[in-house]
Amino acid sequence: MTRIFALLLLSIIAGIFLTHKSPTPPLFTLPPKEIPTQKAQYFYNSLPTLPHAPSVHSATLTRLSDDRLLAMWFAGSGEGKPDVEIYGSIYEPSSNTWSEPKSYLNRTRLKNDSKQFIKMLGNPTLYRSNLGEIHLFVVGVSFGGWATSKIYHYISKDDGASFEYKQRLDLGMLLNLSHLVRAQAITLQDGGFYLPIYHELADKYPLIVRFDKEGNVIEDIKTTSLSGQLQPSLLSLSSTECLAVFRNYYDKPMSMQYCFNGGLDWGEPFPSNIINEGNSIALFGIGKEIFLVHNTREKNPEESRGTLVLSQLIDNQWKKLTILDVAKGKRERGKSVEVSYPTAISNGEWIDIVYTYNRSHIAHIRFNTQWLKDIQ
Repeated sequence: MTRIFALLLLSIIAGIFLTHKSPTPPLFTLPPKEIPTQKAQYFYNSLPTLPHAPSVHSATLTRLSDDRLLAMWFAGSGEGKPDVEIYGSIYEPSSNTWSEPKSYLNRTRLKNDSKQFIKMLGNPTLYRSNLGEIHLFVVGVSFGGWATSKIYHYISKDDGASFEYKQRLDLGMLLNLSHLVRAQAITLQDGGFYLPIYHELADKYPLIVRFDKEGNVIEDIKTTSLSGQLQPSLLSLSSTECLAVFRNYYDKPMSMQYCFNGGLDWGEPFPSNIINEGNSIALFGIGKEIFLVHNTREKNPEESRGTLVLSQLIDNQWKKLTILDVAKGKRERGKSVEVSYPTAISNGEWIDIVYTYNRSHIAHIRFNTQWLKDIQ
């Protein structure tokens, strides 16, 4: 009897191994190919501000179906204040102008939509899927500070004209606390996407959340156990490989990490040749070329966020191409001096970058591929 039972158990185990299939890895879509331009063009803009919301920060950006741009950011009397709302503005390329900002989301609406008390709002993140829907992720806090935040999800099916509440992202085991979003998602060939987020309570580490084409969460992946890695920025390198770079909680070299097998496997993070002093960064790609927007102290030694730089990755080393902007002013009574929190997108012809300027306004830099070639 014991022998029969053992044989039966072995056959069951063998059946499990024979029928088990490894998960099918998702495939990435690639960055846009270069669209050649003949004449170099470069534009610099300041987005309009509102008198009742003078403190602005953390801009995000996406492209609409007609090649206009939609930017969003949070603004109010100050970061973390209850009057902070998510504002947005639309860029018209033909006239090189931004529309008057309007409020897209406030804490009262998020409270009603999510059925949770909302104390304050933070980082918005926009992403346009390859199905044409625009996803808006936003950080909300019910109690405490940013370390107790959660991520909330809205979707627009009318090209950004309106957004409908989708869900609160339920992640992790610890009361779903301390998940924040900053950088944009990257697209998968099945219509889904990967959203980079990060955990900030106690240990600080990056996560990648996988969504299906309907915007439902499939899984979340912790890419590394290396502590102090925040605000991951992702870029696909091939259909199965990607690159992540991180904001460092410590004043150390910026970490980089490669993924394989469609993001199911991750290599060990390694230090880059750029020092990151707790500053947000942004990756973008054109064809096989990889670019990074980041901060240095180069033109403003007293401010770690005082200089905004564009660099290119060559043989795993970042080569500085140009200084994009330098913050003017002096830090007095807590006044911010920074050109920080960049978001960068490209359609292969134009590169658009939005970022915080001294918390007083959102700045916008736009240039074409010929201008980029001229500085390489």
